[in-house]
Amino acid sequence: MIYYTDCFVMGTNPSEVGGGYTILNENNEVIETKRIYKKGFTNNEGELLGALRAIELAENGSEIYTDSQCICYWIQNGRSKARKDLNEILKNAYADMEKKDLTLVWIPREENLAGIYNEENKLDC
Repeated sequence: MIYYTDCFVMGTNPSEVGGGYTILNENNEVIETKRIYKKGFTNNEGELLGALRAIELAENGSEIYTDSQCICYWIQNGRSKARKDLNEILKNAYADMEKKDLTLVWIPREENLAGIYNEENKLDC
């Protein structure tokens, strides 16, 4: 199965209100949309939360598509030099991906079904 994940922020980045993420499957069906109301919510935070949730939900051997090169890099390396506070989470995400034989793939924004869904449904307002 293929999972598409993308984030949204409400207003500016970082947001004064919050944001969230959306996960769709290869059939363009919404698996999950989550709004998080939190001052200071950032794009990277939403991208990471969406990818982590997709890893949790994914069936063995699945692919997860994201348009965040940063999050792909962080998870595939199991760490972040810029955000050392996330290293334990990233290490666990990497281990979960290995255990489930998942593949995390970067795709351009215009190919990300979750991002298209977010835009069409104006979730970033």
